[in-house]
Amino acid sequence: MDAFCPECDANVGPGTLDSVGCPLCGYSDREKRGDDERLQAVLRISRHEETDSHIRALQQVFGADVEVITNDLVYGDDPVGIVAELIEKLGSFDFDTNTTYEVIAVEAAGPELVLQALVEGLEVPIIRPVFRREENGRVAVVGKDANGRDIFDVERYEQLVVEMRPSLVGKSL
Repeated sequence: MDAFCPECDANVGPGTLDSVGCPLCGYSDREKRGDDERLQAVLRISRHEETDSHIRALQQVFGADVEVITNDLVYGDDPVGIVAELIEKLGSFDFDTNTTYEVIAVEAAGPELVLQALVEGLEVPIIRPVFRREENGRVAVVGKDANGRDIFDVERYEQLVVEMRPSLVGKSL
């Protein structure tokens, strides 16, 4: 049985437009109908790649199917605006990957004023990793990255909130 793409007339086969979209032009019945499945994702703003311990700790909180997207984003003069723009972009249908993401949390690091602005200005939780500590109290190092920086072992995540006075506080997820 033949099925043709309504955009480029390619013979794509039955069900293809429903599942992965047209391999030639990217057209998708799913997106056209507006019921594309949004993959839940945690956006990590970091110059460090995610490790197995990051993924395990995030999956403990958000479930085994959560996607982890790491972006080395520079906050600039408008940290809330730049992060919100990236969240919006991830929420748009991507014809190359046939994917739409729903960002359910943002892992962020930076100066306290930037983190406060993100907590107060974004509608998704801002989280940070809590690193496992050795018996001597030092953070457990599990390796080095390509630039020679230490890689830490993530034990869990906590949500950042702003309490009565502007102060950054970690809360268990």
